[in-house]
Amino acid sequence: SAAHFATGTLVADVHDALEAAGLAPERLVLELTETSVAEDPLRAAAQFAQLRVTGVEVSIDDFGSGFSSLSQLVSIPAGVLKLDRSLIAGIEVRRSESAAAIAAVVGLAAACGMRSLAEGVETAGQLELVTELGCTHAQGFHIARPMPAAEVADWLAIRRAARRARRTRLQTA
Repeated sequence: SAAHFATGTLVADVHDALEAAGLAPERLVLELTETSVAEDPLRAAAQFAQLRVTGVEVSIDDFGSGFSSLSQLVSIPAGVLKLDRSLIAGIEVRRSESAAAIAAVVGLAAACGMRSLAEGVETAGQLELVTELGCTHAQGFHIARPMPAAEVADWLAIRRAARRARRTRLQTA
């Protein structure tokens, strides 16, 4: 939150939480929205830079909603830019306009050294298009519904088995 940036304790708090959880910094992604850094973007950028040096990833969330700031995109040391679900949902209604917007944001992310993540991917068509447009990651109900951590291993095993079965069918066809 903006208040957390103002206290100046974000880096120490994150490291304390990682230590308490026994989690490696490389396993954590902190998401920020532009409103969380609006009060003091320079201070926020400095704190995120410190976190990234230790291995914690930083993601700019909901880009493309509200009044997304290009200056923040350039100044915040993030590794992932998450395209807002409203851009992805627009594919169903105004495909060419949405595709142009998605391609532009993906290009901005790449130019700033970030990976891109499409949020709210709910159809195979949406996944196909964001992939074609260069989006490096996606999340949404088309890929999987939210699930407890204990169920992820089984879900992955089922997906891998289905992928192997498809490859086998294609090879024998």
